[in-house]
Amino acid sequence: MSNSFNEGPRIERGVDVVCRYDEDPAHSRELSTPFRPFSIESVTRADGTVLLGWPSDVGALQPCKASAHAAMNGRVGNVTDWLDVWAAERPDTLFIAERNSQGAWEGVTYREALRRIHAIGDGLLSRCATLDARQPVIAILSPNSLRQALLTLAALYAGVAVAPISPAYTSAAGDPARLRLVFDTLTPQFAYSEQANTSAAALDALDVPLSARLNATDIDAWTNAAGAGTGNAVAIAHREAVGERVAKVMFTSGSTGTPKAVAMTHQMLASAQATTAAILDRPPTHPQVYLEWLPWHHVMGGNISMHRTLRFGATLYLDGGKPVPSKFRETLGNLREIAPTFYFNVPLGYAMLVPELERDTELARHFFSRLEYLSFGGAALSRELIERIHRLALTHAGHRIPVTSGYGATESCGPALTTPWNTDSAGVLGLPAPGVRAKLVRVDDRYELRLAGGNIATSYLHDPQASASAIDDEGYYRTGDAVRWADAHDPMKGLAFAGRVSEDFKLASGTWVNAGALRLQVVDALAPLVTDAVITGHDRGFIGTMAFIDERACREFCEAGSLAAAGLVVHPELLQEIARRLKRLNGTAQASSLRVARALLLAEPPVADAFEITEKGYLNQRAVLQRRAALVDALYANTPVACVVQADD
Repeated sequence: MSNSFNEGPRIERGVDVVCRYDEDPAHSRELSTPFRPFSIESVTRADGTVLLGWPSDVGALQPCKASAHAAMNGRVGNVTDWLDVWAAERPDTLFIAERNSQGAWEGVTYREALRRIHAIGDGLLSRCATLDARQPVIAILSPNSLRQALLTLAALYAGVAVAPISPAYTSAAGDPARLRLVFDTLTPQFAYSEQANTSAAALDALDVPLSARLNATDIDAWTNAAGAGTGNAVAIAHREAVGERVAKVMFTSGSTGTPKAVAMTHQMLASAQATTAAILDRPPTHPQVYLEWLPWHHVMGGNISMHRTLRFGATLYLDGGKPVPSKFRETLGNLREIAPTFYFNVPLGYAMLVPELERDTELARHFFSRLEYLSFGGAALSRELIERIHRLALTHAGHRIPVTSGYGATESCGPALTTPWNTDSAGVLGLPAPGVRAKLVRVDDRYELRLAGGNIATSYLHDPQASASAIDDEGYYRTGDAVRWADAHDPMKGLAFAGRVSEDFKLASGTWVNAGALRLQVVDALAPLVTDAVITGHDRGFIGTMAFIDERACREFCEAGSLAAAGLVVHPELLQEIARRLKRLNGTAQASSLRVARALLLAEPPVADAFEITEKGYLNQRAVLQRRAALVDALYANTPVACVVQADD
């Protein structure tokens, strides 16, 4: 479905050209979810730089007030302010639930959560009273859990900074150098872990000074202490936990270099939470239900998902599964019990989920029974998968379900771009979310994306050099991502991802290759036979790709029964089909930088323990190329191996 929009007058303002685009409200009414019609002002400068944002007269951050309590007395608040609202208005609504050791769901209501958070806050403040003048920081080293959620929210509520850290850093395969860098940057007073054996060994090896190592027993003791949380200390501390005070420190993934510490203030988190809410025109009239696995040491899970739950008084079920072969069955089992009203996953997760929904009618019927919209992020969702989702929705819900995409970074503290309409193009990131401004700086035929707004961080903790290089002279954060218009004739179609500027490379001929954008085209051309791919060719004579096959789709195509992956990647019919599709893609290429000469099919899926898949479920191109360097050499050998497809005659 295409967007309709009304283009306002083009206004000449000096050398700038100002345009306003308003999405037709009727378009939003066509959908089953009350998305807010977009209104975007575009300013094009003489040098080609484009500024995008919501017009000042829209009042972008004022919708979705659930009650009179929610005004927060006009202050830029604390994301946990909403706990008081829902404990009063929905005291018996389930807030967060996880599976216990017997496999049953176990959780807390909003009333009980607020009681426990006050009690844990008391425990934290009593420990902090004995520390020096520095703001206390809790380094959290555990996977998602109910206790971790309560500890994090208690810390935010009481003004104690938290720093969620990847549990992978403390695993046996973890990188001790990265863990040391994290602790040297944070200098935390506390470390919390529910995996005592692994984290203790890692902390012992670091030999870092800590005031205390906290665990689940401490949380339970604080929660159950007589009279805990009944005094005024937490309430007083909460009133001061606002504004520019540091609330949370999150580390960038480090996939493109050393992890950097992003210091997020209460104001930034509150602004990001308001932006998440402002995407909808009105708040949901009934409690929402979410089932999510995203790790809380990343922005999508720890900020957007958790703070969305708080903002809407929703119920969050913690999914112990992940979009990897060894864990996805757990996700499917959870979806057979929990029907979400909103569902988020990464493209790899949808590539695993959609075939199961097509195969299992009962699962599909349950999944779509109250689903209002879907969202994805981090990578492109192919058109083929989007179309299959729409067919499933029509069959089991009786209407199309909106499929939206979102874009954010650690530095954005929450959402930055979003598409609150049905996405019909792979790689679309959307337009600035309410309260966010985008700056598009010309880089050849693309733009470098830069961001500003109340939720955008402008510095890294204890790293002035990185801070200076990350922010331009107008205060915009340089994302390092390249974008172009999805439709040059319809700005409301949004911005499309055009690769990482740092992932571009040169062929031996000196020709630049836009690896990210080309990868999207390859995956789209080969779907559903492949789930993802990496682009090769740095200092080589031609472009190649290494593609991860979808075993089920390939078996069905080849009518190969139960043939193993190792047999599929050399199957003649599959190789011929891959070659045919790549030749068709090459036929549309207008330059050598867009022609894929060879492809190598991979039988082994991405390996999470080797960091080929990030903890967010995204493919790490650099790690794949490094780990499979021998296969890259085989791809370029004078006599290619059997699983190499010759696509460019």
